[in-house]
Amino acid sequence: MTRRHFLQAAGVATGAYLVGRGGWFLRGEKYDLHLTEWEVPVARLPRELDGLRILHFTDLHLTAAVSRRYLHEALAAMQRYPVDVICFTGDLLSTIPKFLRHFAPDLAALHAPRGKYAVLGNHDFFHGRRDAVVRTLQETGWEVLRNRSLLLPDSDGQVWVVGIDDPVTGREDVPQALEGVPSAVCRLGLGHTPDLVSRLSAGDMDLYLCGHTHGGQVVLPLVGPPVVNSQLGAHYAWGLFNYQGTMLQVSRGVGIVQPYYRLNCPPEIVISTLRAVDGALPTAGFRPRIQRLWPVWNSWRKN
Repeated sequence: MTRRHFLQAAGVATGAYLVGRGGWFLRGEKYDLHLTEWEVPVARLPRELDGLRILHFTDLHLTAAVSRRYLHEALAAMQRYPVDVICFTGDLLSTIPKFLRHFAPDLAALHAPRGKYAVLGNHDFFHGRRDAVVRTLQETGWEVLRNRSLLLPDSDGQVWVVGIDDPVTGREDVPQALEGVPSAVCRLGLGHTPDLVSRLSAGDMDLYLCGHTHGGQVVLPLVGPPVVNSQLGAHYAWGLFNYQGTMLQVSRGVGIVQPYYRLNCPPEIVISTLRAVDGALPTAGFRPRIQRLWPVWNSWRKN
């Protein structure tokens, strides 16, 4: 088959697929919240912390344009699994700051024994939202890391959480974020976009968690996501990667922005089980251990 014939066939197949799926993705896929679980090899992770569990979520985009019930259920769902750390990587709000009051109890209810940590995304700075977002997170028990780091509790000084401010709006400062962090320790990095990983030097981060891309939000068969809001491109729209020695985890996020639909790209929260490694990190072949729907949300939505 020639390239021209292949592209013609791909176009026909994609069109037929979209017609068949159109009604579904316009109505429902944006609410099919998934749990994705990864086993993540991490350099410099102390052997005694092998098995550390991190819940990572991102891009809530709290807004009246998305079902408030879904957003409440998504936050409530995160309480169901025992984890050691909770990390939020930005874009909490996409509407007026007063909307935050509806979700403050949900944010406060999230708990992890080694702490819950947050960074800001670009939407958290738009239209003067920053102060309200930071205040709400802090009042509900979150450590907001704006270009600063904290020692992970009960890690014997060997693991630090490094939060880098939003690069989309030009707030990032990696050297400031790493100030005071010993050179030989394990660094768990939080930032809003995957683009920051390309600006890190060797050894800056062992694991870097982020979002911002929404996985592309619309993923076409045989084509992939036509639009990915990242300089790294479609390959890094979603998943787990070894990016030049840093484990990079990009989440599809919980919420959405315009256009308010998803296709082949359901929302997710992520639980990562960290594994200490001997020798070099694997360079490829990372697959989720499991991806499944949250049963409570999926059941009541269909009633």
